[in-house]
Amino acid sequence: MSIFKDKIVIVTGGGQGIGEGIAKIFAEDGATVIITGRTASKLERVANELSEFNVIPYPMNVGFEEDWKKLIGFVKENYGHLDVLVNNAGIEMGKDIHAMSFEEFKLMQSCNVDGVFLGSKYAYEVLVKHGDASVINISSVSSKRSGPNCGNDAGYSASKAAVNLLTKHAAYTYAPDGIRVNAILPGGIRTPMVDESLKNVPNAEDYLKTINPLPPHLGKVEDIAHLVYFVASPENAYMTGAELVCDGGMITH
Repeated sequence: MSIFKDKIVIVTGGGQGIGEGIAKIFAEDGATVIITGRTASKLERVANELSEFNVIPYPMNVGFEEDWKKLIGFVKENYGHLDVLVNNAGIEMGKDIHAMSFEEFKLMQSCNVDGVFLGSKYAYEVLVKHGDASVINISSVSSKRSGPNCGNDAGYSASKAAVNLLTKHAAYTYAPDGIRVNAILPGGIRTPMVDESLKNVPNAEDYLKTINPLPPHLGKVEDIAHLVYFVASPENAYMTGAELVCDGGMITH
Protein backbone atom coordinates (compact mmCIF):
# COMPACT_ATOMS: atom_id res chain seq x y z
CA MET A 1 0.00 0.00 0.00
CA SER A 2 1.24 3.48 -0.82
CA ILE A 3 1.38 5.50 2.37
CA PHE A 4 1.67 8.85 0.61
CA LYS A 5 -0.67 8.26 -2.34
CA ASP A 6 -2.45 11.53 -3.18
CA LYS A 7 -0.56 13.38 -0.42
CA ILE A 8 1.00 16.80 -1.05
CA VAL A 9 4.73 17.17 -0.36
CA ILE A 10 7.13 20.12 -0.72
CA VAL A 11 10.85 19.44 -1.00
CA THR A 12 13.11 22.49 -1.07
CA GLY A 13 16.42 22.15 -2.86
CA GLY A 14 14.82 19.43 -4.95
CA GLY A 15 16.85 19.98 -8.10
CA GLN A 16 19.79 17.72 -7.22
CA GLY A 17 21.47 15.55 -4.60
CA ILE A 18 19.61 14.68 -1.42
CA GLY A 19 16.57 16.78 -2.36
CA GLU A 20 16.20 14.94 -5.65
CA GLY A 21 16.39 11.59 -3.86
CA ILE A 22 13.73 12.67 -1.36
CA ALA A 23 11.43 13.91 -4.12
CA LYS A 24 11.83 10.61 -5.96
CA ILE A 25 10.86 8.37 -3.04
CA PHE A 26 7.69 10.35 -2.30
CA ALA A 27 6.74 10.61 -5.99
CA GLU A 28 7.18 6.87 -6.50
CA ASP A 29 4.83 6.33 -3.55
CA GLY A 30 2.07 8.32 -5.24
CA ALA A 31 2.49 11.78 -3.70
CA THR A 32 2.26 15.06 -5.56
CA VAL A 33 5.71 16.53 -4.98
CA ILE A 34 6.50 20.22 -5.41
CA ILE A 35 10.25 20.66 -5.80
CA THR A 36 11.77 24.10 -5.29
CA GLY A 37 15.14 25.61 -6.05
CA ARG A 38 16.78 28.69 -7.54
CA THR A 39 17.72 27.07 -10.87
CA ALA A 40 14.71 26.23 -13.02
CA SER A 41 16.69 23.99 -15.37
CA LYS A 42 17.70 21.67 -12.52
CA LEU A 43 14.11 21.39 -11.33
CA GLU A 44 12.86 20.71 -14.84
CA ARG A 45 15.45 17.96 -15.31
CA VAL A 46 14.23 16.17 -12.18
CA ALA A 47 10.58 16.60 -13.20
CA ASN A 48 11.35 15.23 -16.66
CA GLU A 49 13.22 12.23 -15.27
CA LEU A 50 10.24 11.53 -13.01
CA SER A 51 7.67 12.35 -15.71
CA GLU A 52 5.63 9.22 -14.97
CA PHE A 53 4.91 10.67 -11.53
CA ASN A 54 3.41 13.94 -10.35
CA VAL A 55 6.43 16.19 -9.75
CA ILE A 56 5.98 19.95 -10.05
CA PRO A 57 9.01 22.25 -10.48
CA TYR A 58 8.62 25.56 -8.64
CA PRO A 59 11.58 27.98 -8.89
CA MET A 60 12.08 30.14 -5.79
CA ASN A 61 14.64 31.35 -3.27
CA VAL A 62 13.95 29.90 0.17
CA GLY A 63 15.58 32.92 1.81
CA PHE A 64 12.98 35.31 0.33
CA GLU A 65 9.83 35.82 2.37
CA GLU A 66 7.71 36.81 -0.63
CA ASP A 67 8.65 33.61 -2.44
CA TRP A 68 7.29 31.55 0.44
CA LYS A 69 4.07 33.55 0.52
CA LYS A 70 3.59 32.87 -3.20
CA LEU A 71 4.38 29.16 -2.85
CA ILE A 72 1.93 28.66 0.00
CA GLY A 73 -0.65 30.63 -1.98
CA PHE A 74 -0.09 28.20 -4.85
CA VAL A 75 -0.62 25.24 -2.51
CA LYS A 76 -3.79 26.74 -1.05
CA GLU A 77 -5.25 27.50 -4.46
CA ASN A 78 -4.47 24.14 -6.03
CA TYR A 79 -4.62 21.65 -3.16
CA GLY A 80 -6.01 23.33 -0.06
CA HIS A 81 -3.57 21.68 2.33
CA LEU A 82 -0.04 20.29 2.73
CA ASP A 83 0.96 16.93 4.21
CA VAL A 84 4.76 17.05 4.32
CA LEU A 85 7.31 19.87 4.16
CA VAL A 86 10.96 18.91 3.76
CA ASN A 87 13.26 21.88 4.37
CA ASN A 88 16.26 20.49 2.54
CA ALA A 89 17.77 23.48 0.69
CA GLY A 90 21.21 24.43 1.94
CA ILE A 91 24.63 25.68 0.89
CA GLU A 92 28.14 25.27 2.24
CA MET A 93 31.45 26.87 1.32
CA GLY A 94 34.14 24.97 3.22
CA LYS A 95 35.68 28.15 4.62
CA ASP A 96 36.81 28.65 8.20
CA ILE A 97 36.20 31.82 10.18
CA HIS A 98 39.38 33.45 8.82
CA ALA A 99 38.55 32.82 5.16
CA MET A 100 34.81 33.45 5.24
CA SER A 101 33.62 37.01 4.65
CA PHE A 102 30.71 38.44 6.60
CA GLU A 103 28.68 38.63 3.38
CA GLU A 104 29.30 34.92 2.75
CA PHE A 105 28.31 34.12 6.33
CA LYS A 106 25.04 36.06 5.96
CA LEU A 107 24.30 34.40 2.62
CA MET A 108 24.66 30.99 4.23
CA GLN A 109 22.34 31.90 7.11
CA SER A 110 19.78 33.24 4.62
CA CYS A 111 19.51 29.90 2.86
CA ASN A 112 20.18 27.44 5.69
CA VAL A 113 18.35 29.13 8.56
CA ASP A 114 15.99 31.72 7.10
CA GLY A 115 14.70 29.14 4.64
CA VAL A 116 13.77 26.75 7.46
CA PHE A 117 12.20 29.54 9.52
CA LEU A 118 10.15 30.92 6.63
CA GLY A 119 9.08 27.51 5.39
CA SER A 120 7.96 26.38 8.83
CA LYS A 121 6.22 29.69 9.49
CA TYR A 122 4.27 30.09 6.27
CA ALA A 123 3.49 26.42 5.65
CA TYR A 124 1.76 26.22 9.03
CA GLU A 125 -1.60 27.42 7.74
CA VAL A 126 -1.80 24.64 5.13
CA LEU A 127 -0.22 21.98 7.34
CA VAL A 128 -2.65 22.58 10.18
CA LYS A 129 -5.65 21.99 7.92
CA HIS A 130 -4.62 18.37 7.59
CA GLY A 131 -4.29 17.58 11.32
CA ASP A 132 -1.62 14.93 10.80
CA ALA A 133 1.27 16.63 9.02
CA SER A 134 5.04 16.51 9.17
CA VAL A 135 7.92 18.97 8.79
CA ILE A 136 11.39 17.51 8.31
CA ASN A 137 14.44 19.75 8.43
CA ILE A 138 17.67 18.51 6.87
CA SER A 139 20.39 19.56 9.29
CA SER A 140 23.89 18.04 9.38
CA VAL A 141 26.27 16.18 11.65
CA SER A 142 28.28 19.40 11.29
CA SER A 143 25.80 20.90 13.73
CA LYS A 144 27.37 18.71 16.42
CA ARG A 145 31.05 19.10 15.60
CA SER A 146 33.39 21.18 13.46
CA GLY A 147 36.97 21.03 12.23
CA PRO A 148 38.66 19.68 9.09
CA ASN A 149 36.96 16.27 9.25
CA CYS A 150 33.55 17.92 9.18
CA GLY A 151 33.99 20.53 6.49
CA ASN A 152 35.58 23.16 8.74
CA ASP A 153 32.90 25.58 7.60
CA ALA A 154 32.12 28.31 10.13
CA GLY A 155 28.87 29.38 8.52
CA TYR A 156 27.57 25.89 7.78
CA SER A 157 28.17 24.51 11.27
CA ALA A 158 26.57 27.56 12.89
CA SER A 159 23.57 27.50 10.57
CA LYS A 160 22.86 23.80 11.03
CA ALA A 161 23.11 24.10 14.82
CA ALA A 162 20.46 26.81 14.55
CA VAL A 163 18.29 24.45 12.48
CA ASN A 164 18.36 21.87 15.30
CA LEU A 165 17.03 24.32 17.88
CA LEU A 166 14.53 25.82 15.46
CA THR A 167 13.27 22.28 14.90
CA LYS A 168 12.70 21.78 18.62
CA HIS A 169 10.96 25.15 18.96
CA ALA A 170 8.60 24.42 16.07
CA ALA A 171 7.98 20.88 17.34
CA TYR A 172 6.86 22.23 20.71
CA THR A 173 4.82 25.05 19.20
CA TYR A 174 3.05 22.96 16.55
CA ALA A 175 2.46 19.80 18.61
CA PRO A 176 -1.06 20.77 19.77
CA ASP A 177 -2.07 20.98 16.11
CA GLY A 178 -0.81 17.49 15.31
CA ILE A 179 2.13 18.76 13.25
CA ARG A 180 5.35 16.84 13.91
CA VAL A 181 8.70 18.55 13.33
CA ASN A 182 11.96 16.57 13.24
CA ALA A 183 15.53 17.03 12.03
CA ILE A 184 17.75 14.61 10.13
CA LEU A 185 21.53 15.03 10.44
CA PRO A 186 23.37 13.48 7.48
CA GLY A 187 27.10 12.93 7.47
CA GLY A 188 29.09 12.37 4.28
CA ILE A 189 26.68 11.53 1.48
CA ARG A 190 27.77 10.77 -2.08
CA THR A 191 26.41 13.62 -4.17
CA PRO A 192 27.91 15.40 -7.21
CA MET A 193 29.10 18.19 -4.91
CA VAL A 194 30.87 15.78 -2.54
CA ASP A 195 32.40 13.81 -5.41
CA GLU A 196 33.82 17.01 -6.84
CA SER A 197 35.33 18.06 -3.52
CA LEU A 198 36.94 14.62 -3.01
CA LYS A 199 38.88 15.04 -6.25
CA ASN A 200 41.16 17.40 -4.34
CA VAL A 201 41.73 15.00 -1.44
CA PRO A 202 44.81 12.72 -1.72
CA ASN A 203 43.96 9.05 -1.06
CA ALA A 204 40.30 9.92 -0.68
CA GLU A 205 39.12 6.41 0.18
CA ASP A 206 41.64 6.06 3.02
CA TYR A 207 40.67 9.52 4.23
CA LEU A 208 36.99 8.57 4.32
CA LYS A 209 37.76 5.44 6.36
CA THR A 210 39.28 7.60 9.10
CA ILE A 211 36.13 9.72 9.25
CA ASN A 212 33.27 7.27 8.69
CA PRO A 213 34.03 3.83 10.17
CA LEU A 214 30.99 2.09 8.65
CA PRO A 215 31.62 0.76 5.11
CA PRO A 216 31.31 1.96 2.39
CA HIS A 217 32.45 5.07 4.32
CA LEU A 218 30.22 7.42 2.34
CA GLY A 219 26.43 7.28 2.36
CA LYS A 220 24.01 7.25 -0.55
CA VAL A 221 21.30 9.79 -1.27
CA GLU A 222 18.83 6.94 -0.81
CA ASP A 223 19.98 6.47 2.80
CA ILE A 224 18.66 9.93 3.66
CA ALA A 225 15.60 9.68 1.43
CA HIS A 226 14.42 6.47 3.11
CA LEU A 227 14.96 8.02 6.54
CA VAL A 228 12.90 11.08 5.56
CA TYR A 229 10.15 8.76 4.31
CA PHE A 230 10.17 6.88 7.63
CA VAL A 231 10.08 10.03 9.75
CA ALA A 232 7.23 11.50 7.69
CA SER A 233 5.18 8.30 7.84
CA PRO A 234 2.02 8.33 9.97
CA GLU A 235 3.25 5.03 11.39
CA ASN A 236 5.89 7.16 13.14
CA ALA A 237 3.22 9.37 14.66
CA TYR A 238 4.72 9.86 18.15
CA MET A 239 8.12 11.26 17.16
CA THR A 240 8.61 15.02 17.22
CA GLY A 241 11.49 17.33 18.10
CA ALA A 242 14.00 14.55 17.38
CA GLU A 243 17.46 14.74 15.81
CA LEU A 244 18.24 11.60 13.80
CA VAL A 245 21.89 11.12 12.82
CA CYS A 246 22.78 9.17 9.66
CA ASP A 247 26.54 9.54 9.20
CA GLY A 248 28.28 6.15 8.97
CA GLY A 249 29.58 6.57 12.51
CA MET A 250 31.29 9.95 12.05
CA ILE A 251 29.87 11.27 15.31
CA THR A 252 31.14 8.25 17.31
CA HIS A 253 34.69 9.51 17.56
